[in-house]
Amino acid sequence: MQQGLLDAAVLWQPLLGETAQAIKGNIIFTTQEVDTLVIDRLVSRSTILAQRKLN
Repeated sequence: MQQGLLDAAVLWQPLLGETAQAIKGNIIFTTQEVDTLVIDRLVSRSTILAQRKLN
C-alpha cells in the first residue's frame, strides 16, 4: 500500500491505523462498525466508495 500498488487491503490494528496514517489513506470499514463480522473480503458499491473518498 505504501508503494501505491494496492487500492485496498484487510489489516488489523495497530497496523491498520498506522498504515492509513502513513499513506494518508482512508479506513473504509472497521469491525467496530460491522461488529458481527470479521472482514476478510470486501465488496462494495461504487457509491459507498465515492462517499468515503478513497485515494
